[in-house]
Amino acid sequence: AREQLSLKDQGGALNSQHVQGKAFDISCYELDFEVFVRKARIFWPFIKSYPTKNFVHCDNRNLITI
Repeated sequence: AREQLSLKDQGGALNSQHVQGKAFDISCYELDFEVFVRKARIFWPFIKSYPTKNFVHCDNRNLITI
């Protein structure tokens, strides 16, 4: 069985978009990183890219959720 780590154990922020269910981080090794970022921007209103770590943070922080 996989051990459940707390948010603190994982280095997460208590009020992050991740905790609120509005964000995720994703990597794609099949595409050039810049192509990947452009494609992510099509679907998500807020993107922050981390090219040296090869992942993109995507969230919908500016959208109202019901």
